[in-house]
Amino acid sequence: MVILVFVIAVIPAGMGFLATSHYQQLVDHLNQRDEVNLEVIKQQRGWLSSDVVLQINISDAFHRKLVKILPVSAITSPFYLKSRIFHGPFPYAEGEPTIKLLVSHSTHRIVNSLKTNQSVLPANYTLVANFHFNGNQVIEFNIESLEQPLIANQYRVDWRTMSGVIELNSNSKQMNIHAKVPFIEINSPTSHVLIDSLLVDSETENGIEDLVFGSTRVSMRRFLMNDLSSVLNLFLKEVNIQAESIARESMVDIHANMSMTNVGFADEHFGKGEFNLVLRNLDAGVIARVGKKYQESPDFDTLPEDQVKILLASMLLMETTNFLQTGPEIELVSMRLVGDPGTFKGHAKITIDNSEPQLLSNLLSVQQAIQAKVRFAIPESILVSYHTGLLKLENAKAKLKAVTPKLRALARARVKKYMAPFVDNKLLRYADKMYLFDARFENGELLVNGQPINFPVNTKLIE
Repeated sequence: MVILVFVIAVIPAGMGFLATSHYQQLVDHLNQRDEVNLEVIKQQRGWLSSDVVLQINISDAFHRKLVKILPVSAITSPFYLKSRIFHGPFPYAEGEPTIKLLVSHSTHRIVNSLKTNQSVLPANYTLVANFHFNGNQVIEFNIESLEQPLIANQYRVDWRTMSGVIELNSNSKQMNIHAKVPFIEINSPTSHVLIDSLLVDSETENGIEDLVFGSTRVSMRRFLMNDLSSVLNLFLKEVNIQAESIARESMVDIHANMSMTNVGFADEHFGKGEFNLVLRNLDAGVIARVGKKYQESPDFDTLPEDQVKILLASMLLMETTNFLQTGPEIELVSMRLVGDPGTFKGHAKITIDNSEPQLLSNLLSVQQAIQAKVRFAIPESILVSYHTGLLKLENAKAKLKAVTPKLRALARARVKKYMAPFVDNKLLRYADKMYLFDARFENGELLVNGQPINFPVNTKLIE
């Protein structure tokens, strides 16, 4: 009996030690990133529970990026994560023991100040984490709907209850994310964005060169964007986006596709759309090095645009030869947009032949190793619809009124004018109310619609 009482008394304290040790390990792992610095500034361990306070400092560069993405400036650095960790094996949380066998169950609150305990988030929320005996951690969050729209930085934001689950394995190398946002709307003086029924599923893990591999799926019932300054509006329905990165020894393959059932632009409506892109044989070492150089480079947000372009170009040029050695391929497997009538179709593939490595060491000779083919067919009707939309925008900005049939006739004349030089110079073929393009590049020679094209191309014609 004495032994049983002793075990019951000791186990929660032991679970508390494991839980707080794991907490510190997680902090150390997250501190490997430059954007955020975490520091445990308070730790008070008890028998059934422990309290931990984490100070979170975000870099100036990351804060600027965060403010650009999130229309909220209330997040100031530092802010704090206050955690209460209830010890296992059956954590006695919120006055009741849990029925799950756990090392710990913890609740968390994010605050701007330890004195005021003011929450960073403008809505009620719950943030809990379960630490399992296999070392895995499951974090659940729920952010309730706003009682009234949030107004910050001239933005007006509203959402419905957001929820999700984040699963981390024992060494934080694998992470699964499942999140749901039924509705979010953002208004500013110049724009309006609405997203309906957003779902996010992601399964990733760290692999070769410490790069992140896995798959991510994003779906939306509706996406609507209005640019009030230009009167531009974009509408997408039943959007599905999928991306997957795969490691193959020292190389990386990336697959990405996007589909939607309806597309709308400037009140012009199209049918189904799809986009399918594949990148093959990418050198993982080159990707890791370029990414590291980018992170270590000066803050791009504070540099002029021309200087940013020069820095990015120099990073890529330094690794070009190494990048080409693996014979990378870029293939636009399919691109389709259904119009009325006609369907836009496109396919393209660029391959680097690495069978003769000496050609890849010189940027002047590398064209001999490039193999490319591009083919697309554009219905005249889709171009007319697109230019009708542009004319609507031009009229709206100028506060002019014009009926759609008249605008469509003007748009058709504009398309004929713009496309005529390309047809006359045989860069495009016009047949059955379709503009056709078929180009091949091999052994340094370019054929467009069966006609050889000598470099340099007439730049005035392209302009």
